[in-house]
Amino acid sequence: MTPTTTAKPPTNEKTLRFTEKELSKLKPRERRYTIFEGTVPGFGMRVEPSGVKTFQLSYRVGGRLRMATLGRLGVLALDQARKKAHRMFGLASDGKDPLSAKDGIRAAVSVRAVVARWLKEHVEARRKASTLRLYQLAAGHITATLGSVPIDQLSTADVMRLHSKLQATPYLANRTVSVLSSLVSWCERQGLRTAGQNPCRSVERFPEQGHDRYLTSDEYFRLGQALREAERKGSVSRSALAAIRLLLLTGCRPNEILTLEWSAVDLKAAVLRLADSKTGEKTVHLPPEAVRLLKKWPRHVK
Repeated sequence: MTPTTTAKPPTNEKTLRFTEKELSKLKPRERRYTIFEGTVPGFGMRVEPSGVKTFQLSYRVGGRLRMATLGRLGVLALDQARKKAHRMFGLASDGKDPLSAKDGIRAAVSVRAVVARWLKEHVEARRKASTLRLYQLAAGHITATLGSVPIDQLSTADVMRLHSKLQATPYLANRTVSVLSSLVSWCERQGLRTAGQNPCRSVERFPEQGHDRYLTSDEYFRLGQALREAERKGSVSRSALAAIRLLLLTGCRPNEILTLEWSAVDLKAAVLRLADSKTGEKTVHLPPEAVRLLKKWPRHVK
């Protein structure tokens, strides 16, 4: 077998003798780019549009181009990154792939196993309850279709297969791909996939059409009758009836009313001050009927 030949820097990028000062001068661009240094062939600095700078080493083994992520600038010192690159390049020159051990670990990790860990360690700690439910729903479709696929081998074709399977519900199909994209990005940060190779980015989303639907005057009348009848018979709880009436009177989202606390209610100013709505902080002006409804409602303060 012919020993390793290193990857050449792109012709549109210059080489630079790395120093802490020179690396600090590198500015982000619209697209990610890499600057290479000549001390170790293939040793470079990758700069993301976000400004994140990462040391990397590009090399070839058996004709296969590999890219090893060494560590972020600021976490890994320049001299440490250079030594690490030199050590890995030496292995590659002897025909040994420095990433083979990591490949073995990645291959053993399926999408199903990663989804469970991602939900527990990342999503549950950072997302609202309503968002968590969407992620869990999408995760169910992801594992049902792609659960046995090794996470490091997940391809655009796999994502398109999942997307097409859900084409009858375009909104769900598109959200599921977005959730999967978030999962893949997390896997890249965990070292379970090569950075910058998210297969979801090139998947064209289905067109979505809005479905705004407003009650007619007749429907409002019949709904009012039904609410009064349910209240008279006691067939629906008082809290459920109050919630439905507040939804009709305020135009709020269901979750905003169902999770409403007295601390967000200002009856004197006739407003609801929602600190954690879907669109951020939000003030809802209350009509007189809504104020009267809330004044009659017993207060339960946590």
